[in-house]
Amino acid sequence: MSRPARGLSAGILVPAVLLVASGRAFAGGLEAPNVQRQLGPYVRAQVLRAAERLGQQACSLVLSDYADPRTGRPLADSLPAGTSAGVYLSSLTYLPGPADGPCRTTLITAYTRPGAAVVWICKGRFDRWGAGRDRDAPVMILIHEALHTLGLGENPPTSFEITERVESRCGH
Repeated sequence: MSRPARGLSAGILVPAVLLVASGRAFAGGLEAPNVQRQLGPYVRAQVLRAAERLGQQACSLVLSDYADPRTGRPLADSLPAGTSAGVYLSSLTYLPGPADGPCRTTLITAYTRPGAAVVWICKGRFDRWGAGRDRDAPVMILIHEALHTLGLGENPPTSFEITERVESRCGH
Protein backbone atom coordinates (compact mmCIF):
# COMPACT_ATOMS: atom_id res chain seq x y z
CA MET A 1 0.00 0.00 0.00
CA SER A 2 1.29 3.41 -0.82
CA ARG A 3 0.74 6.35 1.37
CA PRO A 4 1.65 9.87 0.37
CA ALA A 5 3.07 10.75 3.77
CA ARG A 6 4.63 9.15 6.80
CA GLY A 7 2.06 7.40 8.91
CA LEU A 8 0.52 4.21 10.08
CA SER A 9 0.93 1.06 8.04
CA ALA A 10 -1.90 -1.36 7.48
CA GLY A 11 -1.68 -4.76 5.82
CA ILE A 12 -4.88 -4.83 3.80
CA LEU A 13 -5.21 -7.66 1.33
CA VAL A 14 -7.75 -7.48 -1.46
CA PRO A 15 -8.63 -10.24 -3.92
CA ALA A 16 -7.25 -9.60 -7.36
CA VAL A 17 -9.09 -9.53 -10.65
CA LEU A 18 -6.96 -10.48 -13.64
CA LEU A 19 -7.72 -8.62 -16.85
CA VAL A 20 -5.91 -8.89 -20.16
CA ALA A 21 -3.81 -5.94 -21.32
CA SER A 22 -4.48 -4.31 -24.66
CA GLY A 23 -1.18 -5.37 -26.21
CA ARG A 24 -0.67 -2.04 -28.05
CA ALA A 25 3.05 -1.25 -27.94
CA PHE A 26 4.53 2.14 -27.00
CA ALA A 27 8.07 3.46 -27.28
CA GLY A 28 10.69 1.45 -25.45
CA GLY A 29 8.69 -1.78 -25.74
CA LEU A 30 6.13 -0.66 -23.16
CA GLU A 31 2.61 -1.95 -23.50
CA ALA A 32 -0.32 0.42 -23.50
CA PRO A 33 -1.22 0.27 -19.83
CA ASN A 34 -4.46 -1.43 -18.92
CA VAL A 35 -5.94 1.46 -16.99
CA GLN A 36 -9.70 1.32 -16.59
CA ARG A 37 -11.32 4.26 -18.39
CA GLN A 38 -12.86 5.64 -15.16
CA LEU A 39 -9.37 6.42 -13.87
CA GLY A 40 -8.82 8.85 -16.74
CA PRO A 41 -5.84 10.03 -18.77
CA TYR A 42 -3.91 11.40 -15.77
CA VAL A 43 -3.56 7.96 -14.15
CA ARG A 44 -2.72 6.40 -17.52
CA ALA A 45 0.05 8.99 -18.07
CA GLN A 46 1.46 8.33 -14.58
CA VAL A 47 1.54 4.58 -15.22
CA LEU A 48 3.55 5.21 -18.40
CA ARG A 49 5.90 7.58 -16.51
CA ALA A 50 6.38 4.97 -13.77
CA ALA A 51 7.05 2.23 -16.34
CA GLU A 52 9.62 4.40 -18.10
CA ARG A 53 11.32 5.26 -14.80
CA LEU A 54 11.38 1.63 -13.63
CA GLY A 55 12.84 0.72 -17.02
CA GLN A 56 15.95 2.75 -16.17
CA GLN A 57 18.79 0.63 -14.82
CA ALA A 58 19.37 2.67 -11.65
CA CYS A 59 15.69 2.52 -10.70
CA SER A 60 15.22 -1.15 -11.58
CA LEU A 61 17.83 -2.01 -8.93
CA VAL A 62 15.05 -1.54 -6.36
CA LEU A 63 13.85 -5.01 -7.43
CA SER A 64 17.11 -6.42 -6.06
CA ASP A 65 16.73 -4.60 -2.74
CA TYR A 66 13.89 -6.86 -1.63
CA ALA A 67 13.28 -10.60 -1.68
CA ASP A 68 10.10 -12.54 -2.29
CA PRO A 69 9.36 -14.05 1.14
CA ARG A 70 8.01 -17.23 -0.49
CA THR A 71 11.22 -17.99 -2.39
CA GLY A 72 13.87 -15.87 -0.69
CA ARG A 73 15.00 -14.70 -4.13
CA PRO A 74 15.21 -11.04 -5.26
CA LEU A 75 11.99 -9.60 -6.66
CA ALA A 76 13.84 -9.12 -9.96
CA ASP A 77 13.80 -12.93 -10.28
CA SER A 78 9.98 -12.85 -10.11
CA LEU A 79 9.69 -10.93 -13.38
CA PRO A 80 8.32 -13.06 -16.23
CA ALA A 81 11.15 -14.40 -18.40
CA GLY A 82 12.43 -11.81 -20.85
CA THR A 83 10.34 -9.00 -19.34
CA SER A 84 11.94 -5.79 -18.12
CA ALA A 85 10.75 -4.12 -14.95
CA GLY A 86 9.21 -1.22 -16.90
CA VAL A 87 7.33 -3.48 -19.29
CA TYR A 88 6.11 -5.50 -16.29
CA LEU A 89 4.72 -2.39 -14.56
CA SER A 90 2.91 -1.32 -17.73
CA SER A 91 1.40 -4.81 -18.07
CA LEU A 92 -0.41 -4.65 -14.73
CA THR A 93 -4.11 -3.83 -14.55
CA TYR A 94 -5.15 -0.59 -12.85
CA LEU A 95 -8.68 -0.32 -11.46
CA PRO A 96 -10.53 2.26 -9.36
CA GLY A 97 -10.55 1.27 -5.71
CA PRO A 98 -14.05 0.76 -4.32
CA ALA A 99 -15.23 3.58 -2.05
CA ASP A 100 -16.13 1.09 0.68
CA GLY A 101 -12.70 -0.57 0.63
CA PRO A 102 -9.26 0.68 1.67
CA CYS A 103 -9.79 3.95 -0.26
CA ARG A 104 -12.18 5.08 2.46
CA THR A 105 -9.18 5.79 4.71
CA THR A 106 -7.33 9.04 4.23
CA LEU A 107 -3.86 7.47 4.13
CA ILE A 108 -4.13 5.12 1.17
CA THR A 109 -3.49 6.30 -2.39
CA ALA A 110 -3.16 2.91 -4.11
CA TYR A 111 -3.05 -0.70 -2.98
CA THR A 112 -2.66 -4.29 -4.09
CA ARG A 113 -1.64 -7.56 -2.49
CA PRO A 114 1.55 -9.57 -2.86
CA GLY A 115 1.50 -11.52 -6.10
CA ALA A 116 -1.60 -9.82 -7.55
CA ALA A 117 -1.70 -8.47 -11.11
CA VAL A 118 -4.09 -5.63 -10.20
CA VAL A 119 -3.36 -2.27 -8.59
CA TRP A 120 -6.34 -0.45 -7.12
CA ILE A 121 -6.15 3.34 -7.37
CA CYS A 122 -7.89 5.70 -4.93
CA LYS A 123 -8.51 8.12 -7.77
CA GLY A 124 -9.42 11.34 -5.98
CA ARG A 125 -6.50 11.06 -3.57
CA PHE A 126 -4.11 9.89 -6.31
CA ASP A 127 -5.05 12.86 -8.51
CA ARG A 128 -4.77 15.34 -5.64
CA TRP A 129 -1.43 13.95 -4.50
CA GLY A 130 -0.04 14.24 -8.01
CA ALA A 131 -1.26 17.83 -8.30
CA GLY A 132 0.69 18.73 -5.17
CA ARG A 133 4.25 19.91 -4.89
CA ASP A 134 5.87 16.55 -5.64
CA ARG A 135 5.23 15.80 -9.31
CA ASP A 136 6.99 12.42 -8.99
CA ALA A 137 4.87 11.17 -6.07
CA PRO A 138 2.40 9.23 -8.28
CA VAL A 139 5.33 7.56 -10.06
CA MET A 140 6.88 6.50 -6.75
CA ILE A 141 3.50 5.20 -5.53
CA LEU A 142 3.04 3.07 -8.66
CA ILE A 143 6.56 1.62 -8.44
CA HIS A 144 5.94 0.87 -4.75
CA GLU A 145 2.78 -1.05 -5.70
CA ALA A 146 4.60 -2.92 -8.48
CA LEU A 147 6.99 -4.27 -5.85
CA HIS A 148 4.01 -5.71 -3.99
CA THR A 149 2.69 -7.36 -7.15
CA LEU A 150 6.04 -9.14 -7.43
CA GLY A 151 5.59 -10.62 -3.96
CA LEU A 152 6.81 -8.01 -1.48
CA GLY A 153 4.75 -7.90 1.69
CA GLU A 154 4.56 -5.20 4.33
CA ASN A 155 5.37 -4.92 8.02
CA PRO A 156 8.26 -5.50 7.66
CA PRO A 157 9.25 -3.49 5.76
CA THR A 158 6.81 -0.69 6.51
CA SER A 159 5.04 1.15 3.73
CA PHE A 160 7.12 4.21 4.53
CA GLU A 161 10.41 2.24 4.33
CA ILE A 162 9.42 0.84 0.92
CA THR A 163 8.54 4.28 -0.41
CA GLU A 164 11.82 5.72 0.93
CA ARG A 165 13.78 3.01 -0.88
CA VAL A 166 11.84 3.59 -4.12
CA GLU A 167 12.52 7.32 -3.86
CA SER A 168 16.24 6.76 -3.22
CA ARG A 169 16.55 4.50 -6.28
CA CYS A 170 14.01 6.07 -8.63
CA GLY A 171 13.62 9.73 -7.64
CA HIS A 172 15.22 12.46 -9.68
